[in-house]
Amino acid sequence: MTSLKIRLLGLLIALPSLATAADAPLAACATTDEVARVVALYSKGPAPMPFQAQEELKLPESTIASALPATLASGIDGSHFRAVWDSLVRWETAMVMIRKGGNVFEVTTKIVTGEPSKRSKYFNLGHESSFSGHLRPDLITSIYAVALPGREGLARGLFFYDAAGESVFAVFLPGEGATPSAKAIADFEITWALVKSLPARCGA
Repeated sequence: MTSLKIRLLGLLIALPSLATAADAPLAACATTDEVARVVALYSKGPAPMPFQAQEELKLPESTIASALPATLASGIDGSHFRAVWDSLVRWETAMVMIRKGGNVFEVTTKIVTGEPSKRSKYFNLGHESSFSGHLRPDLITSIYAVALPGREGLARGLFFYDAAGESVFAVFLPGEGATPSAKAIADFEITWALVKSLPARCGA
């Protein structure tokens, strides 16, 4: 991927969310009825991504994620962003996915380190590789680790959601349709365990 495309991706990541923690209500955790609807959909066959299930369920993505069984998803508050990001830095490789305006960007890359800006609310990514950018952790209200058995195998990754419950970006193990390496799976399991060890955003 060219440097120009990587820089474009960085700009997309840096774009402020339309819904911020200050001016939009938090997407709610799933109610009992919503949990039943989500479970019914996911029991039909290959597990869709929350953004795929959204069209049928008419619920925010993060609400759908909150209704998934603990074997499929685990959610925490966005305030744990730094701990999660530092865990991703240890991954062998990752696929960063950004959905915006009906477009989907998928970039396989090594996750780079980052530091909070001393002048703004940005979390500035390093320049160890051509993948870089400027993130806004203060606009991330929830983070969900998922392990979804889809049509192409088990999709292991994390969604970072804004206040409206929409995914700002996601980080997955790469290799659609292929089995990740043992090292990659071990990397994910460490992050999965980290998320599981932190207070659940929507109860136990």
